[in-house]
Amino acid sequence: MRHRILKRFLSLSAVLALGACAITGSPPAPAPGVPPDWAEPAPSGASAPTPDWWRSFGSEELSALIAAALASNPDIAIAAERVRQAEAQTRIAGAPLFPELNFGAATSRRETRPDGGDWVRNDGSSAAFSAS
Repeated sequence: MRHRILKRFLSLSAVLALGACAITGSPPAPAPGVPPDWAEPAPSGASAPTPDWWRSFGSEELSALIAAALASNPDIAIAAERVRQAEAQTRIAGAPLFPELNFGAATSRRETRPDGGDWVRNDGSSAAFSAS
């Protein structure tokens, strides 16, 4: 009797678990593509702007403002450091997924003199390796 109840319970649990994965609505529509009128080929010989592109305007005031903004705005440096920290945390979080190898070795020596007789020496060595 107990076996039958357990079998029915497991069957019902499997049906409920699989039913929870079912999609009941229609899938969302794909995002619309970029209209072809918006695509424009780059002119021949075009290159990316240089890091100091604003100097081409020849404005000392603009150059001074950008230099002041870069000097007093640590947000970019902070954001870059946070990205490095997040990458490090990701590596740390994934570390348990890698295999683990352990090796240990030991040696020992024991000398005894039972009942005042001759010295007896016992030497022992051991080594262990494990992988998980």
